[in-house]
Amino acid sequence: MFKRILITLFLLTALISLFGCKNEGGLDVPNVTIIGGGKTIGYHKTIIKKDDNVNNNEKIADIFKGLLVEQSELVLVKADETIEINFESIPPKKVILYDHYIHESDGTNKFGKANVREIQFDGNTYSFKLGRASTELLESDLSGYKYRGLRLRCEWDNYEYEYAFVVKTLRIPDASS
Repeated sequence: MFKRILITLFLLTALISLFGCKNEGGLDVPNVTIIGGGKTIGYHKTIIKKDDNVNNNEKIADIFKGLLVEQSELVLVKADETIEINFESIPPKKVILYDHYIHESDGTNKFGKANVREIQFDGNTYSFKLGRASTELLESDLSGYKYRGLRLRCEWDNYEYEYAFVVKTLRIPDASS
C-alpha cells in the first residue's frame, strides 16, 4: 500500500513538473544564438507584456549593467562586422533593433534615445551590420573601447520577447576628420 502511494505521488509530481512549470503566460522564451566578432555573445531575455513600457530607461540601464557585470569579457565587434541572431525555433515575424550608446560603469545611455531600425532575416537567422551609432558623433573621447547596448524586440503572432546584449567597439573617426 505504501509503495502504491509513493509511486502515485512520484507520478503526480512528474506530471506537474512536466506540464505545469512554464514561463509567464504558458510561453517559453525561445533561445537564440547571437554571434558577433566571431564569438558567441551572452544575452538577457524578457517577455514583453502589453502594458510594459519597453522604453523605461531605468529598467534598460539595469539590464545592461547586469550584462556588463555578468560578462567577464565582452565581445569586440567592429563597426563594419555583422551580428547574426539564430533562432532555435520558429523565427519571429518582425525584429526591431534598439541600439544604445552606453556608459560602461552603469549601463545608462550616454546621449539621448536609442537608434531604432528593423532588421531582416534569411531562414532562421536575422543579421545586421553594427555600423556607427548617430550618437557616436557626439562623443569627444576618441580613445579606447566604446560600449553598445543592443535590444532586439521580437514579435510573433500573439507575443513579444526582448533579447538584450552588450558589445564593445572602437570609435573609428571618419576619413574626413
